Amino acid sequence: MHLTDAEQKSLGSTAMGRESIPFAEQAAQLFANFPQILPRTVTDEMIAAYPGQLQSFRDADDLSVAAATIVAQLSGNKLATGNTVMGMARGGYKNGQDDRGKTPGVKPIIDVMRERFPNGPKPADVPTPPPAM
Repeated sequence: MHLTDAEQKSLGSTAMGRESIPFAEQAAQLFANFPQILPRTVTDEMIAAYPGQLQSFRDADDLSVAAATIVAQLSGNKLATGNTVMGMARGGYKNGQDDRGKTPGVKPIIDVMRERFPNGPKPADVPTPPPAM
């Protein structure tokens, strides 16, 4: 289901969270066993659809938690490996610059790499790589 930002804002204050599942399950029992207490605006179709909607929420919530866990793990991996890769790349770039064209083939690569650092690398840009695991 796609919701606009405005729809998300308007629904957000009354939406259900994971901690409300037991409350909603009790409401399902109430609706199933005592429909006569509900106002006439609540139709039999609405009552019949409620368990499916509750299950849909449970499924979406479970998937959302799993996806957030995966995203957190990927983000940590990306951060750690990206730090190591860029530390080595910056070191290689500096070594290539220090070579000053003595080694055939190094200068063209350094010239392309220079586009990443148009004003040259700054000392603060060179992170200390994390310890090897």
